[in-house]
Amino acid sequence: MSSSNTVSEDTPRRLRAERRAVETLYRAFSNKSPNLLPPTGMTSRRRPDRAGPDGLKSIIREVVEAMPDVRITVHDMMQVPGALVAR
Repeated sequence: MSSSNTVSEDTPRRLRAERRAVETLYRAFSNKSPNLLPPTGMTSRRRPDRAGPDGLKSIIREVVEAMPDVRITVHDMMQVPGALVAR
């Protein structure tokens, strides 16, 4: 197991924070509000050319502009420290 997903006494707090971050990301799409994202800490791994929160905000703006009726519903999440998958 890598150090990024090692279980420690801080794990429950970390899991809650990571889950809230993902929920906020999807809410930003659905509410058409990229400014819901915090000023730091979020980035897109799939788009390294758009690193940082400002890059992620621009992706949200483009998606919302291309698909104004976009609505994201999270049905399930699976998570370990440092990694979360939403369906």
